[in-house]
Amino acid sequence: MSLVDRSRSLSRLLGRGVEQLGDLLQTEVQLAQAELSEKVSDIGRGVTYLAATAIFLIPVITLLLLALALWLRDATGMSLALSMLISALLGAVIGAICAFSGMKYLRPNNLKPSVTLQQIKRDIAAAKDIAT
Repeated sequence: MSLVDRSRSLSRLLGRGVEQLGDLLQTEVQLAQAELSEKVSDIGRGVTYLAATAIFLIPVITLLLLALALWLRDATGMSLALSMLISALLGAVIGAICAFSGMKYLRPNNLKPSVTLQQIKRDIAAAKDIAT
C-alpha cells in the first residue's frame, strides 16, 4: 500500500469520525430536548396537584384554625381576639414551613438535564481520545 493510499484511507477514516461525531451530538441534543420536556411535564403535573390540594385544603385548614381559637378561648379563658391571633400565627408558621419545603423542589437545578450533560461530557472526552 502506497503512502498516497494510506493518506486517503486516513482522510476517509477521519471524515467518517467527524461525521459520526456530528450525528452523536445531534442525538445528544435530541436527548436533552426529551429530558427537558419530561422535567417540564413533571413540574406542570406537580403544580396542578398542589393547586388542587390548596383548593380543597384551604377551607379545612381555616375551620381547624377557628376551632383551635375557640378551644383556646374556652380552655384558657383568654379573649377571642388573642386566641384567634395565636391560632393564626400557628397557621402562618406551618404554612411557611410547607412553602420552604415545596420551594426545594422548584429550584432551577432540578430542571437541568443532568443525564444528557453527563453523556455529552463522556462523548467529548471520547472524541478527544480519538483525535489524539
